Amino acid sequence: MKVNEAIEILDKLRPNQYKIPQKLRWLSDLDGKIFEDVFLTHEDNQIKKFDKYTEDDMSRELLIPEPYTDVYQHYLSAQVYYNNNEMLRYSNSMIMYNNVLSEFEAWYNRKHKPISKTRLNNY
Repeated sequence: MKVNEAIEILDKLRPNQYKIPQKLRWLSDLDGKIFEDVFLTHEDNQIKKFDKYTEDDMSRELLIPEPYTDVYQHYLSAQVYYNNNEMLRYSNSMIMYNNVLSEFEAWYNRKHKPISKTRLNNY
């Protein structure tokens, strides 16, 4: 999924008043966490550096592949709800986000060899 696709889907499913720079910050925060917590903890990581998304990156691929891209919609929806002070909807979106994120992390851990604990501590 590309950056612009995630934003377009959010805007169709959850009409909101937030501008693209804010949505790019949310996507950057999420993929920055994924990069640090998932990709950097495995030996065969092909991505060596993560740069935050800018408006020039609208056609850039997000880090999480299909079929786990729902994580982006749940996370972006949660951010909209949180900033609108809609806490019940926020909680529901975060539950869905955490479920899909856990599925992705489990899949990634099955498919990629983790860095040994000794090497991870010295990374």
